[in-house]
Amino acid sequence: MELRHYRFKCFNKLKLFQLTQAEDIVHNWGCILQEKYNCVLVNHKLYSHELHIYLLADEHAPIQKIIANGKRFMAYEIVFRLELKRRTDILRKLESGCSSSEIRKGQLHKVFETRIQKAVQRNYRKGYK
Repeated sequence: MELRHYRFKCFNKLKLFQLTQAEDIVHNWGCILQEKYNCVLVNHKLYSHELHIYLLADEHAPIQKIIANGKRFMAYEIVFRLELKRRTDILRKLESGCSSSEIRKGQLHKVFETRIQKAVQRNYRKGYK
């Protein structure tokens, strides 16, 4: 098993996590990780515009797919909550952030910066801390 640390940054440092009170979104994604991928969201730190996650995953887990799906899952929920709050000002900023290639792929809002930063990776063996 490997402990992996990733950082998600909101587009243009918008305080999307704070605006949408997103703690439960991260918790729900952690439940999905455990059920579907046998990964454990060991810890996370949520800031107003940034999320740090620590995943414990099998070294053969499709981690890029897992991270991409997590970003998409959280982005849909954040946009949904912004729509409920009628935050058209923020939604317009997210729409304007999409590149022409992202729009061609069907992306409507740019919630996160394109690069996900992988900050730390350590090997953990069962029983070793």
